[in-house]
Amino acid sequence: MATPFRLIDKGIFEYAEKFWKLDATDFTILKAMSIYGPRNVSLIAARLSIPRTVVDYRVKRMFEEDLVKVFAIIDEEALGLESVLVYAKTPFGKEDKALKALTVHPLWRFSCLVEGALHGVIVRYAIPKGSIGELNAYLSYLKLEKLIEDYELHRAEQYYAPFPNLDFYLKETGAFKWSEWADRIIAEKEAVSLEKKPVKEIEFSWLDLYILSRLSIDARIKFTDIARKLVELKGGSLNSWKVKISQTYNKTTSRLIRGYSFYILPVAEQTSIRLLIEIHFNDKPSLAKFVNHLKEIPYPLALHPYKQESKSLLHIIIPTYELTSIIEALKKLAYQNLVKSYRVFLVNKDKVWSNVTIHQAYNKEWKFSHKILLEKLGKL
Repeated sequence: MATPFRLIDKGIFEYAEKFWKLDATDFTILKAMSIYGPRNVSLIAARLSIPRTVVDYRVKRMFEEDLVKVFAIIDEEALGLESVLVYAKTPFGKEDKALKALTVHPLWRFSCLVEGALHGVIVRYAIPKGSIGELNAYLSYLKLEKLIEDYELHRAEQYYAPFPNLDFYLKETGAFKWSEWADRIIAEKEAVSLEKKPVKEIEFSWLDLYILSRLSIDARIKFTDIARKLVELKGGSLNSWKVKISQTYNKTTSRLIRGYSFYILPVAEQTSIRLLIEIHFNDKPSLAKFVNHLKEIPYPLALHPYKQESKSLLHIIIPTYELTSIIEALKKLAYQNLVKSYRVFLVNKDKVWSNVTIHQAYNKEWKFSHKILLEKLGKL
């Protein structure tokens, strides 16, 4: 019988073999999916002048071989929500209890256990605008009850998730050159302003939120599959739900999607590392330069700029062998006074979750308050 090591080693090799068979056409199709949407294969084929059958075959192969995942990015501001990041220091032995307490309400979006600059839990929430005081009061209660030792709370902008630089794999076979990437940031004289236009809130329904929840798991999911879930949940006929989903998507749901996030890595998951890095930039122009060069990175990432601060949280997944290199790149930026400081959080890969069930917190309006949080905590 093969040893566990050999089994893992074989899986790593098989994944790499499949990944390196991807070519320029595959990458062009994926980039077109990020522009025109992952559901519109006919439009993609037409715009790229590639036969529809070829596009269908390549898309099916990439996704069935688990080389690519794509998720819809919800426009939370259009839903009347704002992003809040919480860093909670937890007592040793109470990590899981703290995590459950911090995620009792369905308006959390991402959570994980971390080590490094913090032993504890990091959670991103999307809560109704103006309700940060309610969350702060709840966190204070958790601290009083010694479920957490301390916490930080930061209001954040909607996150930025650039399409990975897949052209890198057509030119390179080794590691990403983080030091040269930092040099390009340092050399840049001016950067595009980060000022963004205000987002108008859109009138939406519970069904919009439910459709978004499914698209957040798999942006390519068929409406028929969503309809089947709704039949199980609400009853009714499959055909009637398919009609409602199609009409709702075309009317409002599509307007509540502000882009797509692509997960694609050149290495198997077990040889990757997930990092959260809080970066304190020297000023807004330094942050803007940094943001401008994120599109050069070939790995999945998201940047969460803090509101009214020159700080951001970088969420990135890289090959494990590049950990030292990315840290050295940050040091180089610090030496050149673009970065004041940074904190690196190592994510426990077995303790990381995304939540898509925000529809459970909505009934004609968002249901979120200190009282509701305490009630849910009491039911744990």
